[in-house]
Amino acid sequence: MKPSQCPHANHVGTTVPHEELLQICSVCGGPRIHGEAHTSGGEVEALRAAKDAYTRRTAWRIGAGCSGVFASLAALLGVLFARSDAAWLVTIGHVFLALGAPFALVFVAGLFRSAAYSKKLVASIERAWHRAVRDVASGATEPILAAALAQHLGASEEKADQWLIQLSAEGLLRSDVTEDGQIVYVPAQRLRIGTPGGAPPIPSAHELSSDAALEARFAALDHRESQSKH
Repeated sequence: MKPSQCPHANHVGTTVPHEELLQICSVCGGPRIHGEAHTSGGEVEALRAAKDAYTRRTAWRIGAGCSGVFASLAALLGVLFARSDAAWLVTIGHVFLALGAPFALVFVAGLFRSAAYSKKLVASIERAWHRAVRDVASGATEPILAAALAQHLGASEEKADQWLIQLSAEGLLRSDVTEDGQIVYVPAQRLRIGTPGGAPPIPSAHELSSDAALEARFAALDHRESQSKH
């Protein structure tokens, strides 16, 4: 695989598969699009947002894990000392329970924050790959197969099929079925709309031939009518 510029830092590296982030940089570990995909760069902002969400989620998970351990240990010691017959041990038990309360709050907050960053991460990854696939599909010169797109981007065929279906639903692609039963996608034809006050759209060769045929028919009809009058 040919190395390419990483969107997260000023270095060049390849991409390697990742279970959650699909593709990551082999140098910095940030989420990336497959190096062989030719895109316009519209996915960079979403990739950076995904990396930020991934980093913050990791920090909150570590904090929540450490806080959970401290809270559990404080609660365990607090309960053990609180069940003692000695008053001073009971007091120590209450102190441990009080010390464990802030760690328990951080643990709960870490769980909620981690879940929020997980949603942001998933949304950013989906947005980045959607933009990348849109660029690849719009520049395609041949019908696109989900299997071929998956191999080209280093993703699963299921993911590639989802992306193509989404682009088809947005009107950017249209699907067709080949003679051997395979579903292929091609860029949808765009309507040619003339600009107000500007020149009309240039007709295609097919349209020119159709106009010529109509003119020939009208000429034949005029000739027949003139002959019938004479």
